Amino acid sequence: MKKIKSLAILLITIILVTGCGSTTTLTCNLVQEEEGMKMNQNLSINFKDDHATNGKLVMKIELSEEVLPYKSMMAGLMESSFKEGFGLEETDGVKFSNKDIDKGIELTIDFDFNKIKKDNNLLGEADSFQSAKETFEEQGYTCK
Repeated sequence: MKKIKSLAILLITIILVTGCGSTTTLTCNLVQEEEGMKMNQNLSINFKDDHATNGKLVMKIELSEEVLPYKSMMAGLMESSFKEGFGLEETDGVKFSNKDIDKGIELTIDFDFNKIKKDNNLLGEADSFQSAKETFEEQGYTCK
């Protein structure tokens, strides 16, 4: 009986140490107001064993009455500038979607960091939870 108990404890310890790995989520928010629009960005990045695995960025953009008629054009411009700025396409582990909301647009970008090319500058050196948190906070985000 003592051997079975010892074996069970050893097995549980091995599973806890090697099998699961630690998973954490970084959530950040940034609100910006510029001429004719207010943008609320919500960013969520999942980390496993302190390496980014996947994430989602949701940008809700409220537009002024003057700019509102051009919201579909703005959604396309924002998507293309993000793709060009980071050298990403949907086949690289990035999925873009946008939809109309009451007074603006919502742009959602889903990331699979395991599929994104290593030579892009999306996270740069900020692959760990702490370095990503510091990087986004330096850019004005509030993170937890």
